[in-house]
This record gives sequence, structure tokens and C-alpha cells, in this order.
Amino acid sequence: MIFKCIERLIEKIASKKFALKKGTLIFCVLLSMHMFLFAQNETTIKIENAQKTEYMKNPDTDDDEIVLTGAVSISVTQGSTVTKITASKITYSRNTRMLYASGNVSLQQTGGSEGAQNITAETLLFNTDTLEGIFDGGRVIQTSSDAINLPSGSSLIVDASI
Repeated sequence: MIFKCIERLIEKIASKKFALKKGTLIFCVLLSMHMFLFAQNETTIKIENAQKTEYMKNPDTDDDEIVLTGAVSISVTQGSTVTKITASKITYSRNTRMLYASGNVSLQQTGGSEGAQNITAETLLFNTDTLEGIFDGGRVIQTSSDAINLPSGSSLIVDASI
């Protein structure tokens, strides 16, 4: 849709039916590209199930938080990647866009370039912008991939006593 608008604008300029300064055209194109790229990286968080929902301020950080309890299930969608998280309790900070899940935590991620991933853990700290997390007492199963591809400088700890 954005590209069609840009095409029409360029056609009007080419036919000289529309007068526009060169700097304004460049600004419009850059703004449109930024909006297009931002829309592809937009994260959508959907609460699929929770027996109880509370909105509160964290007394330590003063962050706005959403606390979900009781058979909680949420999905985090970013582009073609869908991450489904289930737990007994999930606390989500609206300011930091981080969530903390505890109690029978399960994470299923599909649609990414690394293939499908299934992770179970006791607890999870998860960044909803980067789709990265820290698991405690976890087990990872990765399918549809020849190897585990970690970003440069990353470490995968399978079992550790910290």
C-alpha cells in the first residue's frame, strides 16, 4: 500500500501535474520506508487465556504492570514469528516490554528462520521486542534446523549450577 502511494506520487511528479520540491520528496520516501520497516517489526501481544488479570504499579520501579494468573496463555507475534507462552503466572511490564513467567512455563516458537523451538522451564524472563529470554531450569528442543544458530557473542547454557 505504501509503495503504491509512492508510485502514484512519482507518476504525478513525472507528468508535472504536481509540483513538489526534491527535499520534500526525499523526506516522504524516507518516512514511508521507515513506516514500512517499523510495521514489519511490530510486536503484538495477545492474551489467549487467564483466570485473573490485574493492572498495578510495581512498588520498586513504578512501572505499569499487567499480572495474569491461572492457566495463562499468551502469544507474541513479530512478523512471521509467533511465540506462544503458557505458565501459572505471567507479569508483563508495559514500560520495559519484558515479561516474567513462572510455574510450568512452556514456550513454543514457530515461523522463525531457526525452525520451531519448544522450551519448558521453571521460570522465564522474556524480552517481547527482541524475542530473547532467560530460562531457569529449562529444557530446549529445536526442530527443522541443521544447527543451533546463536547471534555472535551469545552463549547457550544447557545445564548449569549458578
